[in-house]
Amino acid sequence: MSGATSSLAEVLGGSGLIHGELAYPVGTRSPMALLRLRREILATGADRMVYLMPERSPLALRRDLLFLKTCGIDDAIGVSQETLRLRRLNERTGEVERECARLARSLTKLGPIDLGAPASWDLMLTPNEREIARKHLPEGPFLAINMGGKLASNDWGADKWTALLQMLSRRHPALGLVIVGGADDRERAECARLAWSGSTLNLCGKLSVRATAASLERAALFIGHDSGPMHLAAAVRVPLVALFGDNNPPKKWHPIGARQICLHDMCGVRRIAIDEVLASVEKLLLETVGSHCRVSRELCDLAAERSEHR
Repeated sequence: MSGATSSLAEVLGGSGLIHGELAYPVGTRSPMALLRLRREILATGADRMVYLMPERSPLALRRDLLFLKTCGIDDAIGVSQETLRLRRLNERTGEVERECARLARSLTKLGPIDLGAPASWDLMLTPNEREIARKHLPEGPFLAINMGGKLASNDWGADKWTALLQMLSRRHPALGLVIVGGADDRERAECARLAWSGSTLNLCGKLSVRATAASLERAALFIGHDSGPMHLAAAVRVPLVALFGDNNPPKKWHPIGARQICLHDMCGVRRIAIDEVLASVEKLLLETVGSHCRVSRELCDLAAERSEHR
């Protein structure tokens, strides 16, 4: 989940979008490994592929295309469109194009891709995956968080998480806390539970990637680092607050969708103030109070008061 990169099958397996997977040894120079991979690709009988790699140099793209042709792939969509694959820069704001937008442009041969449409992000979660999530989750409304991340530079810090959780649990005693992530996040999550005065649940390492997405689908709100669980929360359209540091330029990995607040500080993620995160969380909770009226009596009373003065 967050401590290690998830495979394609873990994210899409069971969705009906893929039939299987082959492990591609990225960066390998082993002739035996490449020959083995070539045999596996040839055995599929495939003659077309969709290329979704990070930005590559023209030399690397040509090398990949040559190898794929030896594997029987005559139509490699996205490999030869080198000019489309270069990430665009907004000269006015200095922000780079989102990675998903760059990839969508490189796949124009497949037709238009509407990144703003919720259907474009549908993980096609199954009833069984949702039932697994339901059995693990508390009855009432809950806040979901992920404190992990593959890179230390994405870590907001245990001290800041503790302070934030203490303030939120005091303000919203009706909210439970559910922590998601990989098995290597579990010990840290146990420490974080001590900061929450209400009910807590540590699901780190207990659910598959897709069952984790199904659990996030039921959350009132998600808070997390630049990580896999954050993108899962975005895919299931849960209101979220995402924390970004200097590991990547602004916008590159920001999710697309409504009710999302991305806090990005290129001086480092730890420069993001606790009060800034707290204000963002409160803003989203107020916006969703109509659909989560049990979240907090304080929020419901405030929403009613504002309604009366309109």
